[in-house]
This record gives sequence, C-alpha cells and structure tokens, in this order.
Amino acid sequence: MLEAGGALTGSNRGKGTMNFPLNHAKVVHAVARIIERSGGVTTLLRIAKIAYLVDRISIQTRGIPIIGGQYFSMKKGPMTSEVSDLINGKLQVEGWRQFISRRSGDEVRVVAQSDFDPLSTSDLEIIDSVVEEHRTRTTLELVDWCHKNCPEYRHVEAGKREEISIARIVRASGKDPSVTARIMNQIEADLELDAILA
Repeated sequence: MLEAGGALTGSNRGKGTMNFPLNHAKVVHAVARIIERSGGVTTLLRIAKIAYLVDRISIQTRGIPIIGGQYFSMKKGPMTSEVSDLINGKLQVEGWRQFISRRSGDEVRVVAQSDFDPLSTSDLEIIDSVVEEHRTRTTLELVDWCHKNCPEYRHVEAGKREEISIARIVRASGKDPSVTARIMNQIEADLELDAILA
C-alpha cells in the first residue's frame, strides 16, 4: 500500500497504538497546497481541519496518510497535532518558512510558489478534492461538519484532547468489515517492516 518514496518510519507501539510519523517532506507542500487552493490565505483552524480530513481520506482509501503525525479529538474537532504545532511555531521543519508565512492573527498565507514535487498525483487529487468539497462552508460550519461526519471523533472539553487511533479512522470509513480488516493488516505490515528496516 505504500507509494514509491512514501516509506514510513517508526510507530507508537510503546503506547499500544500504531502511529504514522509526520512526513517532513510532504507536510510543507501539503499545507501550502491547502492554503493555495483556499485562495492563498486562510485561518489556522481551517488548515487544521482540512489537513486532518486529507489524511483521513488517504488512510481510508489507500492505507497511508499524506501528512502523518498524531491525530486528536479536541474541542473544535479532530486535528493533526504536528500541523497545529507547525502553524503556531512550536515545531520546525525544513522549508516551512520558505513557502508559508508566520501567523498574522489567526491567518497564514503562501509566500512562495511550490512545485509540489514531494506530493504524488493522487496526493494532490485528495487535497484538492477535500478543499473543494468544503469551499462553501465557513470555518465554523466545517468544525460542525467534522463533529457530525467523523465518527472517530470524541467530544472533549476545552483544553483537553483524546488520541484518535488509526484503527478508529479506518473503521469510520463505513466499508465492509473485511475491507477495513485488510487495510489494517496492510498498515500493520507496513509499519512492522519499516521498524525492522529502520
């Protein structure tokens, strides 16, 4: 299920959950693509929602994320922890400031054109389709949509968070149980193999 160049490293077995690590090569360009397709400037919360939904669809359909990282339920819906940290300046990855501005209020913008080379054609198709699907929703409407349409999400109080496992994301796809089992088996095999090769 892994695409060429999409090898994953590490997992979260010590905590009893599998976890795709953040893909440093792709996260910058994926977020830049989200912002670009959203008009060149957008809010932090909207980026966090779209980035989570992009990985959600990718995991459910291909067995791999585009961005990776740890997923959490928070007061305003599901999100990827590392994407939030990058936007808020709590995490640094190479190339981030080359393409994405520092936050101004609750917004960030694209500051340079990316060629999106680290992203595959299918990565770009998923990102573009998610942005387009939610284009007419306000950010608050998008938050509400995630609450209602992401069964893996759990309500939490403000200031708290609960991890969303990959297994919950896969099961929430609504696919036949045998299909979800095959996806999970493939994910486990990919992560186990990568751990051996690391």
